[in-house]
Amino acid sequence: MNILKNKNNIALIFILVLVFCKNCSDSTAFKDPIIDLTNNEWAIQMDDKPEYSTKNYNDSKWKTIEIPNKLRSIIKGYRGVFWLRKTVDLDIYSIQTNIALYLGKVYEKDEVFFNGVLIGSNGKNTEAGQSESAIGIERIYNIPPDLIRNGENSIAIKITSSLFHKSEIITGPIVISSPKSVVDYSIQKYYPQLILTSLFLALSILFFIYYTVSNKQEILFFAGFILLYSIYHFTDNEIRFRIYDSFLVFSYLGFFVLFIMPWFYINFVEKFLKITILKFKLAYLILCVLACAVLLFFRNPVFWDNFWSIWALHLIPLAIYSSLLLKNDYTKLNSVLLLGTNVYFVYTIFKEILLQYGILSGTSSLPYAVPVIIFATTFVIRGKNLIELILIRNKFKAINKKSQLKENIYPLLDSLLSPNLQEFRNLIEPLIQKENQAKVELEPGFVESMYFIQTEIKSDAEDTIRLTQLKLIEDLTDKQDILFIEFVKQILISFKITYTIKIDDKFRIYSNPEYIKMLIVNLLEYPAFVNFETNDLMITSDLKNKIHLRFMMFHRNIQITHNIYKEFSTNINDSSASSIKWQIVQELLRLIGGKITMNLIRKKYLWLDIQIDAFLPVEKTDKVVKPQQINLEKIKELTSKYSKIDIKAVFSKVKSKLPLKK
Repeated sequence: MNILKNKNNIALIFILVLVFCKNCSDSTAFKDPIIDLTNNEWAIQMDDKPEYSTKNYNDSKWKTIEIPNKLRSIIKGYRGVFWLRKTVDLDIYSIQTNIALYLGKVYEKDEVFFNGVLIGSNGKNTEAGQSESAIGIERIYNIPPDLIRNGENSIAIKITSSLFHKSEIITGPIVISSPKSVVDYSIQKYYPQLILTSLFLALSILFFIYYTVSNKQEILFFAGFILLYSIYHFTDNEIRFRIYDSFLVFSYLGFFVLFIMPWFYINFVEKFLKITILKFKLAYLILCVLACAVLLFFRNPVFWDNFWSIWALHLIPLAIYSSLLLKNDYTKLNSVLLLGTNVYFVYTIFKEILLQYGILSGTSSLPYAVPVIIFATTFVIRGKNLIELILIRNKFKAINKKSQLKENIYPLLDSLLSPNLQEFRNLIEPLIQKENQAKVELEPGFVESMYFIQTEIKSDAEDTIRLTQLKLIEDLTDKQDILFIEFVKQILISFKITYTIKIDDKFRIYSNPEYIKMLIVNLLEYPAFVNFETNDLMITSDLKNKIHLRFMMFHRNIQITHNIYKEFSTNINDSSASSIKWQIVQELLRLIGGKITMNLIRKKYLWLDIQIDAFLPVEKTDKVVKPQQINLEKIKELTSKYSKIDIKAVFSKVKSKLPLKK
């Protein structure tokens, strides 16, 4: 499918969108903030009295804290009410529009008073009525114009929380601005997150399409995992309330996805790496669904959040156990990458726990953990697909090469065996014609001829098979460090050939010894070369540390020498027996990286040079060469001697001895 042909660009698009969303979120700001209260110090008190909301209450003895912040970090274990107070100066004559207070996300319940009057609670303005639970959503409260005073104005916020570890105004900015500016900011702030959600959704669709093509179970589970995360990502976006204004519905949907997502990811890892993390995955899925049913029965977002805080603890040992399984398979790059994402996920969970208990201060990394897992896993899947594609292509090339060799081997065998088979037929036909005779007499030499033909057929077939095997080999394996002189002497001792070795006995080669031996033996047993009356071998080396096997062959009949040289100095494309043997030599040279040169010396000697790469081991020495000391006295003596020479006199003397120019 066309959509799958551009899978290489998925990761690039993903990175670009992430960068775009990050830049958009960083650049989003209020156009006309009247007062910015972000990171300002607020007075804080840990008890509950009605007078804390009044305009003129004296909070000078209260503690102070910067907002946004985690309120329970002040006194760990405190579960009561928090009051926050702040005095702001407003110039009513410079304010040309209505104003609103933007607080960011609040956990769990809040009541906001402006100059002692309640202006909103739980994200709803007072005139809009009482709001249902609004855990972790942004607060925007309109400030009635009749409450605004020129000069000092008081803001009092009452925060209560039944959550285990959350009681906070967690996000900024905290500003007073026009209602339009506040609403525009709230929308623009979450547009990049919406784009990222769309990207996750598109990525899941691509993987679902890829599953229909590949029919791989791991792709199906990973696509389901991304789809669920895209749903969860949307349930955390403030824009969702513009589609359907129900905190309860979106909150339940988000928790439902959180309960089911681990099951999909576990199945993906097991299918992808062929390991077992959970033996009873169906029972685990049923348990997750039952947990979701419990949430549906108790329709209380506070209970949902607390229940999830306890439930999520089992993910830590599960992630650690899966990381240990991946560690045992560290030889595979896929396992290493997934191990890295698992370790990062465990780290973010531990960090989140420490943050919730107030042991650690900072921002949560959990929102980034799942995108990192998706991003890294997408790379892993793509990498595995590329490796599989390369293996398939290599197998296809090997099969194609084998089929080509198969097509070539039959003509070779036919051309090689046909003459011998014809000769065999000529010997057998007289016997067939005399089969009705009582006694058949064999011609002299019949048995010897039959044996010779059989030997030739066997030799030709073996050469063809050997050539086919060599052509199938791409690179040499089982290479060894070989001391060349000792190695070649063991080979030459079996042949009647005179040889001279004129190289350093420390020369070594790094190659497969079997193929080096096969090359030398094939050259020494080559039929055309065996017929020469003399065959001398000289082993030398050049300045580039290359070993040369130089054969010098002589035959009394110069015409035979010339014919052989003419035959081998041109391309051999026929299928004669000598050609097959020569192709074996050429294939061996290709595999060991050698070169061959042939020439005529004085028109009667056939010269053959085989070049093989070699090296000399570097010798270590403990001798220290001392620099030669400079004799200053000698330099002074020479300087004084030659400084007294009259240069002009010497030049005139030399010029006088030169011949005059006519």
